[in-house]
Amino acid sequence: MDENHSHCFDASSFTDITDERQFYKVLFSFLSTVNRLNITRPIMFNTTVDNSSLIIMKGLESDSILIKSLNEVLQMGFEKAVDAYEEYLNGTVVKKYKMGKSKEIIDVINSNRRDNLNLLKEMEDLHSQGDGIRSAVAILASLIVNKHSLFLIDEPETFLHPPQARLLGKNIVALSKKKQCFISTHSIDFIKGVLEADSSRVKIIKIARSENENKFNLVDNGGVAEIANDKNLRYTNILDGLFYDQLVLCENESDCKFYSAILENLDLAIYQNTLFCAVGGKDQFKKVVPLLKKLNIQYSIIADIDLINNKDNLKQLVNSIEDDCYNQIDACHTKFIEVFEKGMNSQVKTQ
Repeated sequence: MDENHSHCFDASSFTDITDERQFYKVLFSFLSTVNRLNITRPIMFNTTVDNSSLIIMKGLESDSILIKSLNEVLQMGFEKAVDAYEEYLNGTVVKKYKMGKSKEIIDVINSNRRDNLNLLKEMEDLHSQGDGIRSAVAILASLIVNKHSLFLIDEPETFLHPPQARLLGKNIVALSKKKQCFISTHSIDFIKGVLEADSSRVKIIKIARSENENKFNLVDNGGVAEIANDKNLRYTNILDGLFYDQLVLCENESDCKFYSAILENLDLAIYQNTLFCAVGGKDQFKKVVPLLKKLNIQYSIIADIDLINNKDNLKQLVNSIEDDCYNQIDACHTKFIEVFEKGMNSQVKTQ
């Protein structure tokens, strides 16, 4: 996601830094799966303290606006809220997050300090909850508290259900204004959420790896949005084709099952990374093909043979693949239809 510009970093520029593992923290936030879970772990002051985690916790602890912003987005996705809590354990100070229902946490935040501590003590520890909510809290809290202008986020949808991944995408966009986020993802639900929030700020780059070579293709945001918003296509798995080597379009689900079983049996190495997608009838092919071209998705079409009986339908489909392409087969197709009509009896033509 880009506010108004983009940056490119060369890792070799850090080689002269004494401790590049620490130096990167000054420039940007790197939120890997492991880093995110570390952020939500208790901080024990008798051990080495992770400064980045402590900064986030202190920010949420001291600024009511920041904790309110975090809990508003957590309420939307999880119907939960968090607050920072401090206790003494075996002679050392331990700081951690407590989690509860939104109203309970709001009551805690609004109470006096002594009541606050007593109420929080009885609530669940965030670090003992599922990795999904822990990861989401870490991402959202980092965007809210950290002053960095650049965030690298690795697969933010990890551990989340599809609706939560979609909402997380929306919230990341909302919280990253005037910031840049470079995000790797394998979730079309997350991508949909990002585009729904503000597609003008988003560039999607599909990376295809072949042996030791990476190929980069810029994906058309409008094509994704058009499929996601089309009442006939939004419930298909077409957009999942972004994560496959190729897409095979069929008319219905039974065709998908039939042809995928045959082709995977013939050559599993090729077709195990192929997505079979039902488009809901042959009339949909001509609508889907231009969108797949915009998205740089490799595709094939398997249609019922009766597609070739209707000249107009075949012409529209072939021309959707390439302008005026039908002219190349017009004479041959016309001749075929003539021979077919004359040479076959009605029962054979029906079958």
